[in-house]
Amino acid sequence: MGNPTGNALPECQLDRIQDLIERLRIGDGRRISPFAGPRLTCFWMDTLCMFRYRTNRISVMAKIAVSGIPHGDKTLKHKAINNMHHVYTSAFLVLVLDEWLLQIPSSPPVLDILTRLYQSNWVKRLWTHQEGFLPNSVCIQFSDRAVDLGYLLAKDTTLQHDFGRHAIYLNFPYATQEILLQQYTVIKKEIMINLKNGEVWKTYPRLARAMAGRRTTRATDETICLATILRFDVDAYQNFKGNSEEERAQHMMIKFLKELKRFPMGIIFNNYERLGISGWRWAPRSLLHHRNASLGYKHHPVERERDTSRVGGLEGFPVEYPGSLVKFGSVMQGLRSLERAFAIQADGSWPIAHQYVRIELPANDDARWMARIKYDTVLGVILSEIPGEEERTYMCVVGKSTEKQTDDIKLFEHYSIAKARVLADPPPRIDIVKAPLLSQQTKWFVR
Repeated sequence: MGNPTGNALPECQLDRIQDLIERLRIGDGRRISPFAGPRLTCFWMDTLCMFRYRTNRISVMAKIAVSGIPHGDKTLKHKAINNMHHVYTSAFLVLVLDEWLLQIPSSPPVLDILTRLYQSNWVKRLWTHQEGFLPNSVCIQFSDRAVDLGYLLAKDTTLQHDFGRHAIYLNFPYATQEILLQQYTVIKKEIMINLKNGEVWKTYPRLARAMAGRRTTRATDETICLATILRFDVDAYQNFKGNSEEERAQHMMIKFLKELKRFPMGIIFNNYERLGISGWRWAPRSLLHHRNASLGYKHHPVERERDTSRVGGLEGFPVEYPGSLVKFGSVMQGLRSLERAFAIQADGSWPIAHQYVRIELPANDDARWMARIKYDTVLGVILSEIPGEEERTYMCVVGKSTEKQTDDIKLFEHYSIAKARVLADPPPRIDIVKAPLLSQQTKWFVR
């Protein structure tokens, strides 16, 4: 509904938006707009801010429009973006105008409405997340009227209770409630409590879930939006320099991770595309557009947290997990072939006598690092837990390590996540190496 090329809209469009604002009602029909009667009325959007004053005494209407996010002036644009947290948190409400949703009335069953909302652009774009998250109230405009998100949540909760009484269990209604409704109500309250308690790092998995289905055309917008939500210094993110958009986006994500500082150790098993900068190869490059991604937290039975830190002047993430160090002989045919795998033959230190642990890398993972592996390279394997049950899959991480230690900490360069499986017989067509099992308390410094 905006204008990407300038701070201007047709006057009829402004009148239409103003009319929708002044006709707002809540579920029982009562007016929710604070703009009833002769007074100053206003709305804000990226294209412009609109102020309109009218009085019943005389038939005069004055309109004043100013830039919302100024177009063309980089300095003013930065200032406006820095102020977006204030704009949304100070708003009486946000009215969502989406062409896909404006095509239907508010009268269909709530599951039909949620299905339509699930497919709308409003829940797929990055910048619209803060429109729903930061204000006190959000209304969705349909063809006949606007409906409050809290009202939809109450209707959906009643529907799910009805499903339960009739022993009907459907995954989609539960998923839509979390993605479309709870993140702006229940989850929002959880995040606010974490921020109030000074535990900003606990917001990361919730934000990852909220960002999973969203996208943006500019990679650098992601951390600016996240910083706005968490009240970080947005201006510091906007002033990043770099040779390319992608390079700036990676360094901005590292700054964001440094501000969070603390993470559960299991994050090293995440299956996102990861950062390509030394010291941060364990961390997700972006949280956007990953509906089936996992942060890896669940892969440790008793999860513990650690702060990012430095060892010997190097940046990284310290963890404690079992694992193994392997060194290949004269061939590495399995790792560099389509198999993308190798096997560790158990010795007396493993709880699986005379068996094998197959380490299998994902087919879609970056394979360029394999070309850099020399035959005398020490590969480290960090295991989420000590494998013992045959044919069960265990998450692990493969990377370059060293037999030497710094302050009893093994340096580990994160290359790829992988899966480990215990096999009774030696697997064919891949390299098999003998290596001892390192204890559950082995300290790794993942980079």
